[in-house]
Amino acid sequence: MKKVNEKAFGFNMTILKILGLYPYNSCPKIYHVYAYSFYVIFTLPIPILSFANILIDRENNMQIFTENFFMVIEISTLMVKLLPFKNHPERIQRTLGWLNEDIFSTRLEKHGNMLEDSIRLGRKLSHTFFVVCVANVFLWALKALLSTERVLMLDVWVPFDVLKHNMLYWGTFLLVFLGVMNAAVGNAIIDTLIAGLIYQGATQLRILKDTLENLGQLTDDEVSEKKRTQMPKGII
Repeated sequence: MKKVNEKAFGFNMTILKILGLYPYNSCPKIYHVYAYSFYVIFTLPIPILSFANILIDRENNMQIFTENFFMVIEISTLMVKLLPFKNHPERIQRTLGWLNEDIFSTRLEKHGNMLEDSIRLGRKLSHTFFVVCVANVFLWALKALLSTERVLMLDVWVPFDVLKHNMLYWGTFLLVFLGVMNAAVGNAIIDTLIAGLIYQGATQLRILKDTLENLGQLTDDEVSEKKRTQMPKGII
């Protein structure tokens, strides 16, 4: 039987592992190298090269700025946004592990249904937002590929002319595509994880509120059940 955190956030945890943002206990040392390599290759280069392009290409500076500014800022903030997951992944793992504690377990069927509804909604939110973000990146890439001129998804600075050489162009295009996809997927998974945790907390408060409102009845039912079970079988 799956644990609560796996049922609620199993999809998020899997994607975070792929992005190098969640502990992989089977081989921690190898995964640690993988996680930082992934961050250096796919997270850092695109915002740095995009900012460099804005500063260096003074002839088209304003046009580049207006076309790319929002996306460059969005991808740049991701570098900071990922740091808590990158530097202290065990804290994220511990936070999700708390959902499996006995204090969050439910005894009543209606409380279990409330918890299942919150888990179902959280999974639906994660899957939907993930699919939408991935689809948008693919459509963005398709728009660049169908352009009448050879262009990149995002203007970046490189020390060579990528538009005149096929291998350089496709290599740079792939790097930009993966960098943007990393940003989109990272934002989607982290944002829905945080939203899901908030909703899980709200659900636990609803369960606590219902328990307190019906505490007298719940106590009477439990006392009656104990008396019934403790009676000799002949009397029952």
